[in-house]
Amino acid sequence: MIEGKSKEEASAESFDLRSEAKLALKYEIQRRGLTYKQVGQKLRERGWNETDSSIAQRIARGTFRLTFFMAVMISIGATEVSIRLPKDASLEKDLPELEAAD
Repeated sequence: MIEGKSKEEASAESFDLRSEAKLALKYEIQRRGLTYKQVGQKLRERGWNETDSSIAQRIARGTFRLTFFMAVMISIGATEVSIRLPKDASLEKDLPELEAAD
């Protein structure tokens, strides 16, 4: 914990966008008992040109676009997704990496 900060303040400051995005997507896939291969097949059935390895790479990086996240969610049958975010997270360190992903 950062000296002089509450546990909530310290966790908000160290919030890692990539890790949280990756975990949210992996959780929903695993919750349904699916593999990346099955997710790839479902995406291809809906017109997305994704290979099993491209899906694994996108998720491993955690820098995918919201459109990819939504396409996966729809393809695996999700109708609702809830993501908790810290109120006062510092995002400065993540901006250059996220911009590079576009």
